[in-house]
Amino acid sequence: MKLVPLMGAAFSMAIAHDFVREQYHQLLKDIKNEKFELLDVLHHLTSGMKSVFTQTTNDGLYSIRQSLGGAGYSAWSGIPAIIEGFNPCVTFEGDNTVMAMQSARYLQKMYKKVMKGKRVSGIFQYLNMLNVPQQPCQANSPAEFANLTMVS
Repeated sequence: MKLVPLMGAAFSMAIAHDFVREQYHQLLKDIKNEKFELLDVLHHLTSGMKSVFTQTTNDGLYSIRQSLGGAGYSAWSGIPAIIEGFNPCVTFEGDNTVMAMQSARYLQKMYKKVMKGKRVSGIFQYLNMLNVPQQPCQANSPAEFANLTMVS
């Protein structure tokens, strides 16, 4: 069961990559018209993705090696060379901690904007729900918590 989550992560990364690539090509078109709105969003996405993707991949390589048992530690498997080649990616182009902080800083900026009563759009529109008054949950028993109409 170690490899199935890694496959799911790989597919998720590929889908996210495709989205960001489309946004990047849109930014290139926008720049020709002196529009730079997507620049901050792309910086947020690429910073966060670099951090998460390289760490997930690095951790996944170790899981793969462990899944192969003793053979995974053998140079003949090729896994040690792959790990050795990939390890620096966690630090290249910015340490993952710094990159994750840059991404988080942009989310904080969007959060503060919503808390001031302004609305955000695009992939961040879910944050607008944070400024909507919420009613307390009316469920009191386990059966009521199982009823989605009670807790939504």
